[in-house]
Amino acid sequence: LVAALGVQSGISKSEVSRICAGLDVEVAAFRERTLNHTTFPYIFLDATYCKVRVGPHVVSQAMVVATGVSI
Repeated sequence: LVAALGVQSGISKSEVSRICAGLDVEVAAFRERTLNHTTFPYIFLDATYCKVRVGPHVVSQAMVVATGVSI
């Protein structure tokens, strides 16, 4: 993946950690933003199941996806 992105020399574990830490801040801001800037007359809900690790076990858990449509 790293080579496909154009980085030929590889990437260190510390660099991956630094990049992920920066992404954590952006993802948290996205998840915690308010949605009261508009109305959503249509909201569609769906779910898909993903394999996730819970402690020492891998289990199937539902991931709910909500899509709001504003006009």
